Amino acid sequence: MARHISRVFMSYLYQMLHDPTAQMSFLKEPFYQVLQDTIITQLGKGGDKAGLRELNRRVTRGMLEVEQRPPEERQAMLLEVRKGIARALSLPEPLLDPEAHS
Repeated sequence: MARHISRVFMSYLYQMLHDPTAQMSFLKEPFYQVLQDTIITQLGKGGDKAGLRELNRRVTRGMLEVEQRPPEERQAMLLEVRKGIARALSLPEPLLDPEAHS
């Protein structure tokens, strides 16, 4: 579940979701491991891991909605899903668009 959430969050461009090279490059980025650790630490607490499951459900539903949208609307919808992840993990907004802050 943490990998799915991390993959969606790190894909700041819609095209990255379907780019195997981009997806593999995430594994080499230090932030990827930090993000996974944050997800597990904040939401994977306790035996039932209800917070992690709930965020995973929201992200999965959101991504289904993204895919059902016309191509020109997908980037904006992806951003909304990513904002939901950021809110759930209390991540700073600049992380939503790494290119704008490099």
